[in-house]
Amino acid sequence: MLGSSRAASRKTILTATTNIWRAAKDGGVPNNWTSFFSGSAWKLDPTTGEYYLHLFADKQPDLNWDNPRVRAQVYDLMKFWLNKGVDGFRMDVIPFISKREGLPDLPPEYMSRPQYFYAMGPHFHEYMAEMNRDGDRWRDWTLPELKAIYTRQNQAFDVHSWNTIFLSNHDNPRVVSAFGNDSAAYRVASAKALATMLLTLKGTPFIYQGDELGMTNYPFTSIGQCDDIAVKNAWQALVVTKKVSPEAFMANVRKVSRDNSRTPVQWDNSPNAGFTNAPKAWLAVNPNFLEINAKQELSDPNSVYHYFAAMAALRRRTPAFVYGDYQDLDPANPKIFAYTRAMGADKYLVVLNFSTDRWATRSPAQLRPAI
Repeated sequence: MLGSSRAASRKTILTATTNIWRAAKDGGVPNNWTSFFSGSAWKLDPTTGEYYLHLFADKQPDLNWDNPRVRAQVYDLMKFWLNKGVDGFRMDVIPFISKREGLPDLPPEYMSRPQYFYAMGPHFHEYMAEMNRDGDRWRDWTLPELKAIYTRQNQAFDVHSWNTIFLSNHDNPRVVSAFGNDSAAYRVASAKALATMLLTLKGTPFIYQGDELGMTNYPFTSIGQCDDIAVKNAWQALVVTKKVSPEAFMANVRKVSRDNSRTPVQWDNSPNAGFTNAPKAWLAVNPNFLEINAKQELSDPNSVYHYFAAMAALRRRTPAFVYGDYQDLDPANPKIFAYTRAMGADKYLVVLNFSTDRWATRSPAQLRPAI
């Protein structure tokens, strides 16, 4: 009997954190929220004496998305299907995942249309952004998959549509670490190849600060070095609960955390990479700032910075790279991204090597119209 009681207690605690529970109010339901299937949105559990929330059927209790462990479980389910190759998800009634603080009563003007009150809670956008990061961040993309995205976009747009081209931003790791090879042997070549791609594909290119220098991911070794709330929540959900080892978790952080792109821009080789005169920057400076910094690259005509500048200049003076048609020449090739940009009589061939195999390469000044 004692063992059964303990098991029941553990089940109750788990359920209480997984769903949304409230005590009775004035001997009745916690608030006046209504279910979309009629009646109250609250169901009394005789075992606990508390009510659980269900905006739909009483066998469909709402998940407590404010619990990071719940979100982590949802993202794990998404990763399971992403790893099997699914392209996306239909997230039913997704606007209702974040509830209003304190679960206040429905105002009279919302009684006939409660969906407008339930939707778009205070953390909705935060959880959607976290879902986007955690759902995709564990998946390794192949080059054919990446190329297929550009082809689909090109085919979907008509003459009145315009695309944007980007590989990084403040919510993603450094581009050369994520899509290239940031080792000492290949970092510069990788950064230049990605610059070529960004500035010759069809659409407006966006370059995130530091990518024009070839800045890399930070070598995180401990959770204390991280600032990202999503990483901290995932640590609690995965490492503290011993589902993932600290070493494996930090290895993934070094690869995918958005903190990688938020480390201070590396201006020179002075303390804090010249980012601040304060004793310490808000986030640690990547230790490779002594070799990778703006001052050094400005003085080196073969640097990543000067290559970006040359490619930007080439794009500006070459209408075909801005307005020309796009065609992927070898979509299934796992190592080479070869495509043409054509406008009238001008046709350019771009060949990018995404492997460590050695191939002949050309500088931006050597690009010529393909015959």
